[in-house]
Amino acid sequence: METGRWQTLLGHRNAKAAANGQAKPKTTAPHPYSTASSGRWQTLLGHRNAKAAANGQAKPKTTAPHPYSTNYFKFRTPATEAGLQNGLSAPALVTGADGAVRYAYAGDLQGNLWRFDFTGTMPWTSALAGTKPLFVAKDSKGNRQPVTTQPRVVFAPEGGYVVLFGTGKFIENDDAAKGNFSTQTFYGVLDTLKGDYAIGGRAELSERKLEKAGGAFAITGAPVAYDAGSAGGKGWFFDFMESDKTGERSVTNPMVINGLLFFNTLMPGSDPCDAGGGRSYVVNTLSGIPANGGVTGQLSTVGMLSAPVPFETTTEIGDRNAVGRRALRKKYSIVNFGTGNGSSSGTTVNSNGAAGEKVEAALPAGRFSWREIPNWQELSNAAPKK
Repeated sequence: METGRWQTLLGHRNAKAAANGQAKPKTTAPHPYSTASSGRWQTLLGHRNAKAAANGQAKPKTTAPHPYSTNYFKFRTPATEAGLQNGLSAPALVTGADGAVRYAYAGDLQGNLWRFDFTGTMPWTSALAGTKPLFVAKDSKGNRQPVTTQPRVVFAPEGGYVVLFGTGKFIENDDAAKGNFSTQTFYGVLDTLKGDYAIGGRAELSERKLEKAGGAFAITGAPVAYDAGSAGGKGWFFDFMESDKTGERSVTNPMVINGLLFFNTLMPGSDPCDAGGGRSYVVNTLSGIPANGGVTGQLSTVGMLSAPVPFETTTEIGDRNAVGRRALRKKYSIVNFGTGNGSSSGTTVNSNGAAGEKVEAALPAGRFSWREIPNWQELSNAAPKK
């Protein structure tokens, strides 16, 4: 938001629905801060509505202690499935070099992923371009998959962004009922930032396959070109294995560190007295393949999991090559907090993120390039003298 002032972008849950299906915002979680151009404190509110909205619409808004239309604005997402409950997740923010928000991404309970464009000026009348979402999350049978977590956004190799998010919800009592389990998925979808750009469905993404490897999974799949014109070039996805039977779903926010995506899933217990569980995943942000080519999706030993907490344990700096470039390797362990399973505490430190090794990220360091100038003396002598 090119306004030069501070704004806050929030996501909210609202347990009560207005008669017309449009919820009043409530703050229920910590909120990310960002600069904006209005010169006043503002908030972008995303709403969740636990009851079915009559028109299936959700409304994010920017708000502050000032009059409506001054710096209090609503951005209404169109109804894509009238009659279904709806509401927005917390938004992910993309900022420019000056720290001002350029774009925001949010999912909703109907599986829509929306892009909000704040590159213009107040009142951002074209923030929500068109009436189509960037992407609609549906399983292989065409069933909509709710998005309740805050997405994460990384740069795409050829420009634009890759938006990372999982599906599933755990809000109502019925969400824990085994009869309501359905296939849930994790996605990485490309946004080229073109105004009319949209992804037609999972057929335009590259699928990853999960194979059992002990208590975890090996994940395989073809490389992603990140070319909107190529088959499977608009991102990647994988379905959680047998999630229609286990109830596995993504309901806590993922994290991105140095090209690695960390996220946990939840699996409700088969009965109210069961502690439940989940899995812990680490994959490459651009490929969806496990870090270091190993396995991922280890089962929880501490019950149902909150969001993962990765922390750096060691840093290794390799030798310089012929041009002075080095390989920098950082290793991470993951702390998981859970509900406990009756025989253990609710905390575990997992260093086995990939094939018995600590999760590792390789980064470039040192001199990135080298060019020899054999006639440097000649060039120096020819240069103008001050």
